[in-house]
Amino acid sequence: MENMKKRWRLYGLCLLSVCLMTACQKSEPEAKQDFWTETIEVLEEASKAKSYDSNAWEIGIQDASVVSDADHRSVHITWKDVNNAQETFSFSLENYGKPSIVYSYKKTMEADAKTIQDIAVVRSTDTAYQVYRASYQRNVYQDDICIDSTQQEVDIQIKDNRVEYENIPYLKEVMDKGDKLLTAFQKEFGIEYAKNGFVNLPAMIKDTNIVSMIDELETNASYTSYYSLPQINAKGHSLITSLDVKQDYSSVIYQVYDVEGQGYETRNMALEATSIENLYNMIPDYDAEVLYAVYFDGEAAYLYSQKQPAQEIYEDVQQGAVNALTVLNTSNPSGESYGTAY
Repeated sequence: MENMKKRWRLYGLCLLSVCLMTACQKSEPEAKQDFWTETIEVLEEASKAKSYDSNAWEIGIQDASVVSDADHRSVHITWKDVNNAQETFSFSLENYGKPSIVYSYKKTMEADAKTIQDIAVVRSTDTAYQVYRASYQRNVYQDDICIDSTQQEVDIQIKDNRVEYENIPYLKEVMDKGDKLLTAFQKEFGIEYAKNGFVNLPAMIKDTNIVSMIDELETNASYTSYYSLPQINAKGHSLITSLDVKQDYSSVIYQVYDVEGQGYETRNMALEATSIENLYNMIPDYDAEVLYAVYFDGEAAYLYSQKQPAQEIYEDVQQGAVNALTVLNTSNPSGESYGTAY
């Protein structure tokens, strides 16, 4: 009889244990599919089945054989509807040692015989995809040589489902294109990022009414070009001096073009205002033999040595700039226009 009671108690304990295990299993929430893994699975399946418009989408997936984490390989996506001859945009999941979500934008323009390239990138910097680094860089090229470069960087953070950020040029354009691409991408490939843990920064930042800074950027970054007439140096070469002055008078690109040699000496310098209106000191970032001051007078610009007092420079300009080292004008032809026949 005592053995029978022990067997019933043991049976009861086992039954209770099974019930508790079943209850625990039912109470666990269903695990979300990782957005990164799902993206790769869906894209590889679509590629095999050829079930997407390959003319509209360009997709690259890192080879699984060259990475240690095959489920989180790098993925690069572009869509033709947010690209054109001047602009390219891409969305990427990058895992080169540290997983990150990346939005990249590049715009190329031609102006005043120069190529202007704007690059903006927004990249996540934490594993929860709540912190991002936004960077902007403008490079100005002449004859494939970079003659000017400016850059800015700011942080973007998501706190309590709100986006906090400082604005920089092209941030709005990057986020707008990102929102359009992600919306179309989910529809084309049947992915619902809202259900798999993806942090959709473009959709979130759209609610902040982010402002475009392109107009301000173009105003401050446009140039006025001044050219000298040819001056003969000791070697008998014809030299054309030019100044490309930013619209806000913050900096100047100083160039000397050798007509016979068909080559440039290029220097980027800051402009420092003096006590005389329209007179600036040119501040190089190198040891220069001559430190120039420049006086702007409408379409003309006059170069002087900084050793000459500002008041004397002003008075000389009023008397025809007879002592100026170099006289430049916006109406003079550029150095390249002379060719080798000069």
